[in-house]
Amino acid sequence: MANINRPSWQFVTQCAICFLWTSCIFSLVTFLIIWGCFPGPSAACRPDNTFSPFADSYNWWSPNGFFEVTLKGGSLTFGQAKLVDVSWDLIIGRGGQALIVYVSWVTFRKYTAISAQRAPLTLSGFHESFIEPEPPVFRVFTFLRNLKLYNQLYPRCVKVFIAFTLVLTAVFPTIASAATGYTPKFQAYVQELHGNAFIKFSDFEIAVYEILDSSRLKIQGVGNDWTVNYAQLLKSAAEPLISRQDNMLSRSVLRPINIDRDSRCELQFIVDEYVGKYGLRRAGNTSSTFGSKGCARIWNGRSPDGPILTPPLPLHLDPPTLDIETYYLGQDEDNVLLYPPDSSQDASFRSYTRNRSVVFTSGDQTYGLHDIIERGRCQMISDQYQWGFSYIQLFLFSLFLFFWTIGIILVWLKAEINLPLSHYLREVPEGWQCILHMAKTVENELKMVDASPTPQMTDRQLRDLVKQKLDGGEISFGADLEYEEIVGLRQWAWSWCKREPGWTAALLCHIAVFFTMVLLLMLWKRLWFFLVISWVGSLALLLVMLLKLPDLWLIIWGVSWIAIGIELVRVLITRQGYQ
Repeated sequence: MANINRPSWQFVTQCAICFLWTSCIFSLVTFLIIWGCFPGPSAACRPDNTFSPFADSYNWWSPNGFFEVTLKGGSLTFGQAKLVDVSWDLIIGRGGQALIVYVSWVTFRKYTAISAQRAPLTLSGFHESFIEPEPPVFRVFTFLRNLKLYNQLYPRCVKVFIAFTLVLTAVFPTIASAATGYTPKFQAYVQELHGNAFIKFSDFEIAVYEILDSSRLKIQGVGNDWTVNYAQLLKSAAEPLISRQDNMLSRSVLRPINIDRDSRCELQFIVDEYVGKYGLRRAGNTSSTFGSKGCARIWNGRSPDGPILTPPLPLHLDPPTLDIETYYLGQDEDNVLLYPPDSSQDASFRSYTRNRSVVFTSGDQTYGLHDIIERGRCQMISDQYQWGFSYIQLFLFSLFLFFWTIGIILVWLKAEINLPLSHYLREVPEGWQCILHMAKTVENELKMVDASPTPQMTDRQLRDLVKQKLDGGEISFGADLEYEEIVGLRQWAWSWCKREPGWTAALLCHIAVFFTMVLLLMLWKRLWFFLVISWVGSLALLLVMLLKLPDLWLIIWGVSWIAIGIELVRVLITRQGYQ
């Protein structure tokens, strides 16, 4: 077990590559699962090109989307979309197939070599495993049929995994190609209430308040009724979508504590503060103050929405308070953008917590939710295409890769911890070494049965002679070499844990922190920096363990992870990830 006790740089590099590859595949599978359950940013034109103002109305697991391109993006010409699609088929489809074949073939050869110490291998199996110069890309099904030659050599689980690998190798380009495609790009429009023209849905806003006596504010260009819209703080959200599950708004933030000072002076938040103090519908016959001194610098005589305000903030109004109606405040004050202070105890707010009270605005026109649903359309944009994946097929594709990755790592690790084969054979035999070993074995066995091949015999005649006289023949690496018992993965892992209790505890803690962080980061989506840090930390721990560096490096690694954990907790508590 020299490769584990005194790891070479080649072995360390292989471990690092295995870790990075496994982390990427695991993160992809986790991301797709969470995306299917808690979708990320969406559009009014759903993946099936139907219109809906609800951000979470599409079922990503629907069988109808199996052959549709549902996870797509970009704005490409036809030529660009075709180029991307062909490049994917060549690089990922054919290149991925070649990579799987090469890695699997090298790993299975190593495993066959250590297994051949315990049980003899047929001459045909030896020839396929060690003398063939190239991986058997075109002999997949032949190799699958010949698995019966390895009945004594491989455990059942390994034979099943080899069969799975060979089938995956054969169908990999087809799966990779079928999971992708390109479709025309669609844009969401809404038909006008009084006319046949269509308005881009991205030009709509969601109303939150109606100030029925706004003339008291002395705002130039504003009549007696002034509609106040939700502040558009999330610029990445192109359309005013609403969540059906928790009634959150796509263009808004969840909690006002993360809003910067300038954004707090948006008109919506000024009215929020006013309603929180004085209530709705002229609730009090008292003097009131509209706005605060802190926003005077931001407004400077002009609101962010355009109307000119004179005199500047704050405005002191005579009794009664402003006559303000509200349209939509969401469902749960713990999840919604912003409730006015102390509104949770005010029954007057409760009738505005259902999404049927949502009102959209475009110019001077207001549209109810029913109008938007009825008049909304998805129209094709001329000469623009999007490229992407079928979500379900991409998930299955990633899942197959994940299973193959775990299986090939286990087989490779078992082979590595049992190499070299003996004190005399330091590496897996190949090439000329195998030819000499096989020729010597065949010659000796034929002499034992009084069979004498001649140089004039063809390859088929020699093969038939070996099959008839030797019944396929047998060859192994343990016949004339010092035999060493094969070490199992569980046996090796248990002995390592007993020998390195400190590293075992650190590794278990790290695995728990790593997977917890991956799940949290997928849910909060914006903290990818910490995911990269977790990958780097995991790789650093792996290298420190393999290279057996001093314990000081373990202390440095632990302190770094504690600092990262504290920062992550701080960010999650303050909900910076929602911005």
